[in-house]
This record gives sequence, C-alpha cells and structure tokens, in this order.
Amino acid sequence: MTGKNLVLNGLSFNNAALKYLRDDVVLPKQGALMLIDPTHPANAWASGVPADQALLPNIAGSQLSALTGSSASTDTQPSMFKPVAFAGAAGLMERTSKGGLHGVPSKVSAVQSSGPAIAFPTKLMAYILANPKHDYYMSLWARVTRAPLDGFGNSTMVAINGNAQQTNSYLFNVAASSSTAAPWATLNRPSAGVPRLGFHEDGTVAALGNKFLSLATDQWFTLTTTDALPGDGTNPAVTGAQAGGGLTFGSTVQFPGIGTTGTVANGTFNPASSASNVNKSDSHIIYRFYLEDLTVSGRTYAEVDALSWAEYQRQVLTVGGRYYGDTFTNPTSIP
Repeated sequence: MTGKNLVLNGLSFNNAALKYLRDDVVLPKQGALMLIDPTHPANAWASGVPADQALLPNIAGSQLSALTGSSASTDTQPSMFKPVAFAGAAGLMERTSKGGLHGVPSKVSAVQSSGPAIAFPTKLMAYILANPKHDYYMSLWARVTRAPLDGFGNSTMVAINGNAQQTNSYLFNVAASSSTAAPWATLNRPSAGVPRLGFHEDGTVAALGNKFLSLATDQWFTLTTTDALPGDGTNPAVTGAQAGGGLTFGSTVQFPGIGTTGTVANGTFNPASSASNVNKSDSHIIYRFYLEDLTVSGRTYAEVDALSWAEYQRQVLTVGGRYYGDTFTNPTSIP
C-alpha cells in the first residue's frame, strides 16, 4: 500500500493543549542528555553483542546535540569497549533473550582492565564539566545475576568520575551490593551525608534480581576537597586530569575522558578496576540508563522519576513488557 506525505510549510502551532511528540515517554522537550536502551523501538541495537569501538544509539541524541552545539551524531553516541581478553575463563558478554546486555566477569580468572564498558561521549562529559552546578537526574534499570564480594569499589555499574582515586571525585558512582538491606552501594546514598535532590531504589530482598535506581544531584563531590572538579587544576592529585563516565562490567578497560581544558585521554573511571578488586565484581544485565539536566529541562526530580519508575514497571515487571521474563546464561558457567 502506498501513501502520501504532505509537508506543511510556514505553519506554526501554539496550542498548549496539543501533546508534544517524543521518542520516549520520559524525554522532556529539552535537557535530555543520554538514553541507552538496547531494544528501544525508536532505535534498537542490532542483534548480538556490539563490536569493540561500535557506536550505540542515544535516543536523546538530538537534545544532547542542541546543548553541545555539535551536529555530528558521533559526538552524541556512546561507544562499546570490549577487550578480547574478556572471553573464555575470564568472562562472558552476551545479549539476553530479551535483548539486555549481560556481563559475567570471572570470580577467579578475571584479567585486570579487560572488562567491557559502554563509554559516554566526551562531548557529554565536557558539557557536564562546563555546567558542574546544574541539577542532574539519572536512572538505571538493571538485573544482578551474581552478587559481588561486598564493598563499594568492587562492582561499579555506572559512574561519572574523575580518573584518579575515582571514589574521591564523582558526580555519581553506583554499584551492586550483596547486602540484603541495601541492594545498592553508592556514594550518592543520603546516609553518606551528602545532600541529594532525590534518591529511589527498588530491588528484590535478596541481592539478586531486577533493580531500579534513580538519584539527582546538584554538584560534583569529592571526599577530600570541597567542590574540586576533575581536571580544573585545583587538586589534580585527588581529582585527576580527566573526567569520564560509562556503564561498566568488572575490571573495566580504560576509555576516553576529557578535562576542563578540552584534553581527551584514556583513563580508568571504574574503581573496580584496581588490582585488589579484579575477581570481586558482580555479574549484571543493563536494560536502560537515562541522564537529564534538570536545570535545562525545568523539571523536578519527582516529576522525572515518576515517569521513569512507571516505564520501568511497564517494561520490566509487567507481562508483555520488553524486558519482562528475561532469560540468560547462568553466571556459574564462568567460575
């Protein structure tokens, strides 16, 4: 069946009652920075594990482009890093039956700095460094399939960090935890004594299972120097020369970060990559990550979180959802 496309030139619409068409129910009109979702109907990944260095869809790419001033789509897309050493006895990377990305690092034979990562584009990191006092919201949909050996630095899942003493310089740093009382270990937890704009976690009582986490923050933090930013020169021994971010599995490979001067260089942005943590990481599936600049969007933490939480329940916890009833390789197949 053929159709006809009508282009209406010179018309404008100012009826506030008309709904704004978006690629995703969570997206605002402006201010979205990153939406990674492997099976998203607006731009789903190809089948299989993405190749090393592959660019992945950012469903919020057009909004990030508007904020950074870069028209190149490659400047708004995250990159897959998959070292060849993360294979065999050292680790397994797979797409699950529902399309999530599952990483299984070994508990006995992991290779340091061989873990996969989805690295955030340096244009995004440069934007955050240029706007360090904005309010930022993030949410993560994940499933822990094998618990870590407990401790914050053992099992980072998503982080935006400086590249030196990473837990001392961060916008956020989130890890799985084997604690049944607190299924997440994160420096952004309100009990850490750090002011947060909002915090929401949901997971099974046990350490394993589907998990939702969101938080909002209004600045970078360090544990040693107030408001020292990565790369700004105020305390490089603590904060490092670059800041980077990504979704990580195990002892993550180095990937590009950027300093406030614009210098791009590879760095380690995952505390779990230290030699003492190599065989301690959890195994987990990533379903979705979302990042928004609340200062630009004009929305509150509560407004965005209500949308993100409702969509998580539809897609992960409800029959018919894209990630409901997922199956995957048992992590015990990689000792």
